Amino acid sequence: MLADVGRDLLHRTLGPLAERLSGVNPNVITLGGFCVSLISGVAFYLTDRHPAFFLVTAGLAITYGLFDAFDGLVARVHSKTSAWGDFLDHTSDRLAGVVVFLGVTATSHCNDVLGFLVALGTLYHGFLGTQMEASFGFRVYRGIGIAEAILVTVVYSLTSFSIHAAGLPFFYELPVLGGGVRLSVTDTFMLCALPLIAIGIVQRFWIARQLARQQPAQPAGPRPGKPS
Repeated sequence: MLADVGRDLLHRTLGPLAERLSGVNPNVITLGGFCVSLISGVAFYLTDRHPAFFLVTAGLAITYGLFDAFDGLVARVHSKTSAWGDFLDHTSDRLAGVVVFLGVTATSHCNDVLGFLVALGTLYHGFLGTQMEASFGFRVYRGIGIAEAILVTVVYSLTSFSIHAAGLPFFYELPVLGGGVRLSVTDTFMLCALPLIAIGIVQRFWIARQLARQQPAQPAGPRPGKPS
């Protein structure tokens, strides 16, 4: 979605810089992005200490997005694409998500169950994208992806900081079945993220089904690489 709209814009804006970095290994950029995600996880954890860290997490989310876009761009511009680089990129993306969600879930303003469900859903959504490429040899950029996740992270971080800065309550009571459930702004964003993740998962299943229908029929017999 956002990736489809913004990819050409990124190529136009970052392309000239990427052309000057012929001596830079794109895998180093990928690892740099992962380091940014590690710092981001710590910064999210520290939002318990001071709300100013929400500004830090917003800036780090944008920085990670630039690293994530820039490594592939440098690799393509200078013909440095490789299977190892692709593997490293996918692995880094998955680990980055785990680190960030660990940092958020470890705070006192995040419900553990909600944090676990969002982390699990995000990992599975990312796995489907990787598996589609492995199964069909076709990388799918359509649908909800990293760009949308970064946007939600930035909006969440800035909203949380603004609420603290305005002196508004970060927790509230949600009346349920005559009682009350105590939720935070973080929990609210988690609850909003769950249906978006579910939509993304269904969307990738649908895309995979369409790709499968375009594949030629396979003859009956043992799968390639599998013993008979």
